[in-house]
Amino acid sequence: MNMRKFLVLFCFLMLATGCSSTQQYSSETAIQNGDVISEGPKTGNLDKFYKFLSDMESQQPSDVKITRYTKEGDPIFFTMQYDGKKIKVFIDSSKDKFGGGTQTFQCLSIEKDEHAYETEYSLTGCDISSPLNILIVEKK
Repeated sequence: MNMRKFLVLFCFLMLATGCSSTQQYSSETAIQNGDVISEGPKTGNLDKFYKFLSDMESQQPSDVKITRYTKEGDPIFFTMQYDGKKIKVFIDSSKDKFGGGTQTFQCLSIEKDEHAYETEYSLTGCDISSPLNILIVEKK
């Protein structure tokens, strides 16, 4: 009888943990998918972000996706589409345990702030509160 209870409990636990586990979107997966990331010393696809900035300077349409991570490791996706004049921004925090949902808004530019140990990029001229930090790149 003890073995039977054990098997039932074991099956229940396996089923419960299988249903509650969340598929994480790791930084490695993000990089493989072409997303720009910069989380501490780990970076990926920064060339795509710099190309986006260059395209903006020459007023060429462009797009880029940045994936940032919360302290808990949940991904938040920033997809930006530049049409030659404005940046359309989509923020998807639906995978964030404490956030959730999506936002869409427009901004006019991206501001670059150089600091001693990092460079910070922020959206400015947005139709929501701005500036909005989108990327921090540590200096090496």
